[in-house]
Amino acid sequence: MISYQCLWALFQSGESIYSSRDSPQQLFEVQEVTVSKLLNETMIVCRYTQFDKKSFGWASKTFEIRSFEGRVPLNTLLVYSLAFQRDDTLEKRILTRTKQATEYQGVHCTLYDWIAVDKLASPPTRFPVREQLRNAALN
Repeated sequence: MISYQCLWALFQSGESIYSSRDSPQQLFEVQEVTVSKLLNETMIVCRYTQFDKKSFGWASKTFEIRSFEGRVPLNTLLVYSLAFQRDDTLEKRILTRTKQATEYQGVHCTLYDWIAVDKLASPPTRFPVREQLRNAALN
């Protein structure tokens, strides 16, 4: 259960979130969260991999959660963290579906998770990097 006042804490940049609205079950990566007191809503800007029958690429989607009273169950929200998804096989099923679609199109995707070092900074700074690389199959 969560209240609207605590909603912002659920969505951290880089986190995987889940939605089954407006499309089949899909995962999104949180880019930015903005709370608008004027509009009484929380806006969650995300990115996701999209296929338009010709090519794959990143697309952007913004989810808007309007202010609500009291507390609601997390899984009734428009989107919520994958960490709160009760179906342990969901992420694997979605990734398998995505992999099948990319293989069908002859595209190979790899996710790299590594540490970069900015040697120009004083002192040198280390930071995590997540990067998805696509390689089109050679025909």
